[in-house]
Amino acid sequence: MNALLNMTLVLALSGVVQEPPFTAEFAKIKADMDKLSQESNKGYADAKTEEEREALQEKVYEANRRQGGPLVEKALTLVTPHAKDPAAVEVLVWVLNHHSLSGPATGDRAAELLREHHLTDPKTLEIASRYTHAPVRWNEKLLRALAAADLPKDKKPQSKFMLAQYLASKASIPPILKSLEGPMLKRVEAFYGKEYLAELSAADASAIEAEAIRLYNEVVEKYPDEKYGSKTFGERAKAAVYEIQNLGIGKPAPEIAGEDIDGKPMKLSDYRGKVIMLDFWGHW
Repeated sequence: MNALLNMTLVLALSGVVQEPPFTAEFAKIKADMDKLSQESNKGYADAKTEEEREALQEKVYEANRRQGGPLVEKALTLVTPHAKDPAAVEVLVWVLNHHSLSGPATGDRAAELLREHHLTDPKTLEIASRYTHAPVRWNEKLLRALAAADLPKDKKPQSKFMLAQYLASKASIPPILKSLEGPMLKRVEAFYGKEYLAELSAADASAIEAEAIRLYNEVVEKYPDEKYGSKTFGERAKAAVYEIQNLGIGKPAPEIAGEDIDGKPMKLSDYRGKVIMLDFWGHW
């Protein structure tokens, strides 16, 4: 036993690091998924018309779920016993990027492992940011944990802002669900899960919007001048609040004033209560 400990110490001191036990197998899983993706893309490339591509879409989607789903589940099963290993983050993020192929439970479990063991890893914040406009259940729990975590100073406003984005998107889902049917509804159910869709449909959109606005206002108050891309968090949060309050589905349309095609003055409010079509165009 002492000899084994000494050997481990020597390897560590010499800079020799053993490869995580799941690395090689995960590489094979990724290769199989890449091959599946290439075959799917080839089918689209071979289609001659838009009608042919649309006909292929559902077929390809089902094939990807049938063949890709088990690969995602296999990757999650492979990494779960080693979830504390820093190298597990890459696998868990990969699972979340492909969770729609295997169902909501896989995403829930992968996100749970990230929350438990790798909450402050930059890749965790990155994967959470990708799904702020697609309000899957696993991401709400992840974003709430990130917003409450002791993140680096430059990441704290982003975590709050992303949670607000997620909630604003979640509040917009209920009216959209009412218009879905056929293959599109089936695909949305596969992505979100029927149980969560029912929860979204029954959600109090006003209460969710109110929480999103509160978080945006908190960002404006605490991080008004922190840069986020080409703008500040304060600017982006103020614009987001305006959008929620004035541009959401069911909200009165903002006033538009100008000239009609005959050059006569017109205002959108003149047509309140009537069904109209707006055609915006211009020259740049």
